[in-house]
Amino acid sequence: MMTRGATVRDINNKLNAALKELEVSRKTCSDLLQEREESEVEVKKLVDKNTQLKRQLVEMHTQHEDILDQHNHLRRLVSEFQECRDTHDCIASQALKRNCARRTTLLPPSILRGLGNRLPTPITFSTS
Repeated sequence: MMTRGATVRDINNKLNAALKELEVSRKTCSDLLQEREESEVEVKKLVDKNTQLKRQLVEMHTQHEDILDQHNHLRRLVSEFQECRDTHDCIASQALKRNCARRTTLLPPSILRGLGNRLPTPITFSTS
């Protein structure tokens, strides 16, 4: 059987132990709240950075689309230029052949035999 003094000491010890547990619990709670606040700040920073990166991505995508449009436009121009050049080369070649054919018909047969299949280079005459 316990005496009243022993019971009071036992209760006092239990209260002190509970008080220590409460202090530890408050400290843990305070630390967890601090950690939560730091985590919230970090999450906000990450969300802001993510938003900034999304804006940059949209801007870069727009620039990419513009560059693709320019690229396609330049390809069409180059293609048209090549078609014009090919047409010009063909017409110039035909004109040269006609011009050479006219000149060779004016040459005497002895010179034509010496040329064989080769056409003479065109001679240009300047009128001054």
